Parts: sequence; structure tokens; C-alpha cells
Amino acid sequence: MGVFHIQKNTVLVLDGVRMRIRKKVQQGSGNKWQLEETVSGSIQQMDEEELFRLLCKGNLRIIGVGNHLEGKTTHLKLTDDEKEEISWRLPYVKAVLRLPATQSTFEATIDEVWKKFQSGEYPAKSHSGSSTKMRRRKKRTRPPGWVSVYRWRNRYVRAGHDAYALLNKDRDRSEDHHPDFEQAIDDALEEEYLTDEKQALQEAVDAAKTKCKEKNEENERLGLKLLDIPSRAEVQKRLKKMPAFDVYAARFGRDAARNKFRSVEGHTVTSEPLERAEIDHTPLDLFVVDEEHGLPLGRPYITACIDDFTRCILGMYVGFVPPSYQSVALCLKHAFLPKVTQAEDYPDIQNSWFAYGVMRTLTCDNAPEFHSEPLENGCNQLGINLEYAPRKTGWHKAKIERLFRTMNQQVAHGTKGTTFSNIFERGDYNPEKNAVVRLSTLQRGLQMWVRDIYHQKKHSALNMPPETMWKLHARTEDIRVPGDRNSLQIIMGRPYPRRLTHKGIEFAGLYYGSEAVHELRMQYGSVLDAEIRVNEADIGEIHVLYGGQIVVARALKFEYAEGLSLWLHEQIKKHSPKYDPDTWLAAKQRLKRLFRGEPGALAKSGKRGRGRVAEQLGPKEVSGPKPIPQLPAPVVTLEASDFNISSEMTEILDIPRYSVVRNGGSS
Repeated sequence: MGVFHIQKNTVLVLDGVRMRIRKKVQQGSGNKWQLEETVSGSIQQMDEEELFRLLCKGNLRIIGVGNHLEGKTTHLKLTDDEKEEISWRLPYVKAVLRLPATQSTFEATIDEVWKKFQSGEYPAKSHSGSSTKMRRRKKRTRPPGWVSVYRWRNRYVRAGHDAYALLNKDRDRSEDHHPDFEQAIDDALEEEYLTDEKQALQEAVDAAKTKCKEKNEENERLGLKLLDIPSRAEVQKRLKKMPAFDVYAARFGRDAARNKFRSVEGHTVTSEPLERAEIDHTPLDLFVVDEEHGLPLGRPYITACIDDFTRCILGMYVGFVPPSYQSVALCLKHAFLPKVTQAEDYPDIQNSWFAYGVMRTLTCDNAPEFHSEPLENGCNQLGINLEYAPRKTGWHKAKIERLFRTMNQQVAHGTKGTTFSNIFERGDYNPEKNAVVRLSTLQRGLQMWVRDIYHQKKHSALNMPPETMWKLHARTEDIRVPGDRNSLQIIMGRPYPRRLTHKGIEFAGLYYGSEAVHELRMQYGSVLDAEIRVNEADIGEIHVLYGGQIVVARALKFEYAEGLSLWLHEQIKKHSPKYDPDTWLAAKQRLKRLFRGEPGALAKSGKRGRGRVAEQLGPKEVSGPKPIPQLPAPVVTLEASDFNISSEMTEILDIPRYSVVRNGGSS
């Protein structure tokens, strides 16, 4: 997919119409961009905010820059050889990315990278899934030539820093053959193989050879070029290009083909800031309670991503899911795209969340979720260099660690329900008995803290607020954004190999299907070994990847699976007497009644995972929610010169109130 800048000559598709950005038009405080339709040449202007809104909705896709056209999809699973080829070429490309295109500079840099390969500084990575065995790198006796690296770099840049562009494109050698050659094979297949007699393929191979020889006799008399003699492999290749349904129907009858290619139908399925960023998780030192009954749910986890240069928070995920690839993916998706709905979701918060974009380097620790293959593939396709901090070197990502400490001090500590990071500070304090913070209150409070306090307060290292730092140095033209929101969902999904049959695709005990999936089988075969991409936060729909195509499949039990996380689905299965989606739907309803109607029974149940259930089921819609005590105010001491904050913000109901001290007095 690649990542691109909103800048001059960027090519995009808006509601199916290809357009090119001509220039930026400055009008007052808002920015407008001039767009030219590539076919008709008509010109229109569009607000920058509207462009981002359409990008987030999926109505706008960025496909390239200049004369670059959108290439073959790169979402499909790579072979081990292809992964090895990327790991070989990518270090050379990144090393020369900003160098002038001269032979001397390129060759000197290539020699340096070659020495690092020889010394083992760039070790081969394991692509077999084993953490103990390293895949042996293909033996290479010399570095690549500078012209080759120059071509790799051009392809890499034109594709929006998508590492998959470094792979050599497959060439269809059938174009080398004369049309009479292909016609001879087609005639032989139709006469000998696609018949009721069900003859072996060798009969068609022999017939194709005979036809080509007869044609050569005629060409020889006329002085024309002779045809090649087809091999069995060439006949098989031609046969594979025919629809699998038509081949089966020709040999076994149309009724048999309909039966073999039958499909279990489900619902009709109609998805120089940013140089470096740090990401990590932490449990918040705060207990959260149920929205209705006030039962303690546990400590929520925070996954955050911070920009190294401006100290702005790019993205955040708050929930009860333990650190996993799911929480990493949700945080990064929040960081990559503009936050155009924040003002609508939280209208009572004054400032906007302005920081967004795809970073060039992402620094993380060595937790398993950061070493996952889906994260590595996603970073490669988005042009992100994944950097791992050495063991026991917290200072390597000190900014995110400092952010978490500040967040706990200013949001959690001093609030009823705090757990205290240090057990010696706790004393006789029981956080579960004093936990009074609702999940929705916490989410709004964190939004308020990020947008109205953290981004506005002067940072000691910057000598200015992070928002000011961002606005001084981050221009829209310099911010990379994903070219397609739907492709981003696929890239960040977790891949699973699955077999596609007449029943559809089975995943976690659920079956998925759609008309588009059925068309795949009609085209390529009745049984296909495909790859699926799953958003583990919502298993209602999955993406199916096969044959260069990407289609959506919906759960046949969509009423049960819609909006359900994989974790909660596994819990429902575990407590269901039968391995059947119908009983799981009933168990899901029982779980809702237990959670919302029988607080005594839930209080006796296990505390671990209670918050994750609440996060999935959501608050009950009632006319008058049960009131809970107001949060005490965490005190944040600020100077009047740091920023201006209105008194109305501290009067917002139902969210934590932040006392602000100005010139020694509180307001």
C-alpha cells in the first residue's frame, strides 16, 4: 500500500474518480487544496479537513505521486524466499535513500552495508515461526551493483516506501508465444480434456503437440516463423487460467459442478516530526467500576505512542485487553489517521487532537507483541523502520516511560480508586472498596488530559507546549498518511492460513462466507488454501486473500459475532456446554443478564477479565444511571504564562475535574 504526503502531484481516487493535487491554496486560517480531474481536466478546491475526513471514511485513496500508477496489491502472504529478498535489499535502499545518485557515493555506501552483512550486524531473520532456529541466508558472494540499488530505491520511493515494491515482478512469459500456439493448446484441451469421456491430461498434451506440428508444416511452406512445441507444463498453465467451474462442468456435467461448487450463503456483505516515535503499554494506577452497579472492573491498560521530536501523543488505546498485538494495532491505527471525529465525540473539550501521521522509525521493547510477524509486515508496507530497545535499557525509550509516569501522577494518583505503583505507599487503603471511576469517565478524562493539559502545558525539555512545537514544525505536506483506510485495516489485521470450501471459511469455531468468496471458488477451484486477516477487536467480518484478490467475508452468525472480540468469544466458548454458535449466542445473552442484572453473582465471580467483559458489552441503556461519587481533583500546578484554560472546562459534568493553580491561587 505505501504511505504518501498530501502535496503537489499526489494522485488520488475520490469516489472512483482519479485526480491529481495541483497546489495548496492558503485562505485565512484554513488550508484548501486544488484538485484536477485527470480525464476531464476540471478543477475543484477542497478543504484540508474534508480531505482527511474522506480518507478516514474510505471514500478517498492515495495511489501514488507524479506518474506513478497503483501497482499490484501487496497484501498477500510472502514466501520465505520473498521475505529473504526484502531483508537483503532493504538495508541497501535505506542506506542510500537520501544520497545523491552518483556512482561514487552509492558504491561507498554499498560497501559499508556489505561489510555489516559480512560481520553479522544484519543477521538473517527466521521466517519459519521458530524462535530458536534462524533461517540460513541465501549465500551471496558479492554486494549488488550500484545501478541495481538505484533502481530499487526508485521503486521504493515511487511506491510510498512500501518494502514489497523491492520484489521483482512476475513476468507472464505467455506473451512470448504466438497466438496460434495458444489457440492450438485451447483447441486440444477442448477436444480431448474438456469432454464427457474424462480423458487424462496427457491426451490433450499430445494433441496440442500434433496441432503445432501440423501448423509448422503449413508455416514452413509459406516461409513463416515456426511455432514452439508445447510442453506439459505449458498446457497445465493454460488450463489453470480457465475458470475451475467451467472445467469441472465440461468433464462431469453442470449439475455435478453446481453441487461441487455449492456455497453456504450467509448475509450479503455490502472497510521533521514523525522522524521517530516510541510505543509501549502500562497498567493505569486506577481501579475502574461498572457503569451501572459500581462493581470494580480492574485496572485498565494504556497503550500509547509518542512523537520523539515534539513530545506530542500520536495515538492511544485504553481498555482491559492485556498487552497484545490487538492493543498495538488499535493504538497505531489511532496514531496514523487524523482524528477528525474527536470534536464530535467530545464536544465539551476545548482543544483538538492535532498530532497524527506515519512515523519513519518506531521504537519499542522486546515484548512478544512487538516481535510479531503481522507488525513487521505492516511496518514494511508503511515504510516504518522497526527499532527494538536493547534489554534492560529503559532510557532507550525514555520519553514514553516518562509520559506514563506523568499520566499516572496527574490522572490516577490522588483519585479514589488509585492502586499506587509502590505497595509501601498503599498502607491500609483498599482500592476496590474506594474505586469510583467509570470507564466512560476515565476515557473522557484522558481525552481532556491529553488535549487540554498535556499538549498545552510547557514542556521542560522543549521550553514550549508540545502543541506549539508541533504547529511550528509539522506541515501538512510533510506528514505521511496511509493511502487507503481499508488497506490499513487489512495490513494491521492478524493473518491466519485457512482452507476455503463449500462451507466457507472456519475461524475460531465460526463460519464465514459471502458472494465474493463464492466467486473466488468459482474462478480458482472448489477448495482453496487462502489467507485471512482478522481484526481481533471485532470478529464479525474478516478479509480473505487469494489469487491477488481481497474480499470480505461475514460471519454466518453475524448477530452473535458483530462487535465481539476474539478474547470474549473464547471465554463464551469456554463456558458454553455445546460447541455450537447457537448456544454461544444464548451464552452471550446470559452473560449480559449476569453482568447487568445480577451484581451479587458477578461479585462472586473471578475478578480477572471482568473489565474486558464490560468493555465489550458496553453500558446498559437506562433512563437514569445510578449516581456515583464525584472524583477528587488531581492537582496540576501551572503558571499563568504556560497556557490559557477556561473555567468552563473544569465545570464539565461527569468527568474528572482538574484544579489549575495560577499565580499561587487555585481556580
